[in-house]
Amino acid sequence: MMLGLINILASIIILFLGISVYFKGLNKKIKRVYLLFSLSCFFWLFFYGLSYIYTLHQDIPKILMRFGYIGVIFITFTIYHFVVVFLSLFSKEKKFVYLSYILGVIFSLLLFTPYFISFKKH
Repeated sequence: MMLGLINILASIIILFLGISVYFKGLNKKIKRVYLLFSLSCFFWLFFYGLSYIYTLHQDIPKILMRFGYIGVIFITFTIYHFVVVFLSLFSKEKKFVYLSYILGVIFSLLLFTPYFISFKKH
């Protein structure tokens, strides 16, 4: 229960950090990508925190963890996008950035099949 509350608190802090950076006077593209990154982290930590707290039914935490894993999937792609924008390589890497987000959507859809993550004990 305590771990779940810590995750939810951390997710809220990360979300507020992303929002506060977005409203600062920095580069517009970097702000947007950093907000996407913080939203991915928020999504991951928030849903994992809820899954740690909600223990009354066995299937609900598994569903919440799958939703949280969507954030995990997009963390890698938003970090890649952030680095590309930060290094001013977006015009050269634009196709790969968009392709990575398409790959993230495909992985997110596959996440709800039993072939991506299985909660069976072996």
